[in-house]
Amino acid sequence: MVSCGWETKTGHNAPLYKNNDETTSDVAPSYIKSRYNCDAAIQTYIRAGVPSTKILMGLPLYGRGWKGVTSTTLNGFSQTASSQLPRGTWENGVYDYDDLKRSYISSNQRYWDDQSKVPFLFNPSTGLWITYNDVQSIDIKNNYIKQNNLGGGFFWELSSDRQAELIGLTYNALNNGVEPSSATTSASSSNSPTTIHNVKTTTQSSTQGIIRQWQTNYAYSVNDLVMYQGKIYKCRQGHRSQLDWIPPDVLALWLPISSPSTNPTIIESVTATNQPSNQGKVSQWQVGYSYSVNDLVMYQGRKYQCRQPHRSQADWTPPDVPALWLQI
Repeated sequence: MVSCGWETKTGHNAPLYKNNDETTSDVAPSYIKSRYNCDAAIQTYIRAGVPSTKILMGLPLYGRGWKGVTSTTLNGFSQTASSQLPRGTWENGVYDYDDLKRSYISSNQRYWDDQSKVPFLFNPSTGLWITYNDVQSIDIKNNYIKQNNLGGGFFWELSSDRQAELIGLTYNALNNGVEPSSATTSASSSNSPTTIHNVKTTTQSSTQGIIRQWQTNYAYSVNDLVMYQGKIYKCRQGHRSQLDWIPPDVLALWLPISSPSTNPTIIESVTATNQPSNQGKVSQWQVGYSYSVNDLVMYQGRKYQCRQPHRSQADWTPPDVPALWLQI
């Protein structure tokens, strides 16, 4: 189902169906052409007795690429490529969806495989060939999930689609456009919020139990409540906020709620100063710290630079998570 960088032939990363024109052999024991696709894998589990509602479809938010593709047959699909991979977003041959939109889709010809229901890019002058998912293919996969009564979809990974173009499309499709609320509303005047203006703090404790105006570069915890453009949101995943991660655009991080379950206090104009960025300084890497892009740390005698904002965890050491840390 997945064509990877160790192969020297182009192929789709996550085709929904097989492509009968694929030049790969389809014989035992692999049956690559007929079995390496989403539909074949899912239907195999269902025939084996697995309830469809316990099956989730993977929706990759990244693409894979090859270079040195000289044949224009099938627009470069299933053709010989170089064993040396092109430079990717974080690692050779792998591209975040955001990176594809920003740097590749506009400068390379997009093709549509109507058998496999996925797009790909091919530039015969440079020999670059990239398989990926976009709005069209994800929309078709969302319909497949619903038509086959699957349990849902999952993706890897959040930071590859920071504008939530594909994530938001899936969220809306699988919830039929309905945004679930985890809280009940009440018409009682006793639940009216208290608003406190121009509050400054020197610590950054959890906001649970109060509602602050959403702001950038703030380390939010799960269940924190914020107000943004007159609407209340509850934090789904711990993260440090960024300018382009506003609550309505990143539903993987924020759940819109109609009203909090308790009488809230709304705090506006909060200044948090307990954990400044360490940019310009090198500190020892530690667990439970909210790192920002370009922060520098030392770990086991080596220096690393933060690639993505995150709160560190015990099993996310810099050498083990190159998507978060660049050794310099």
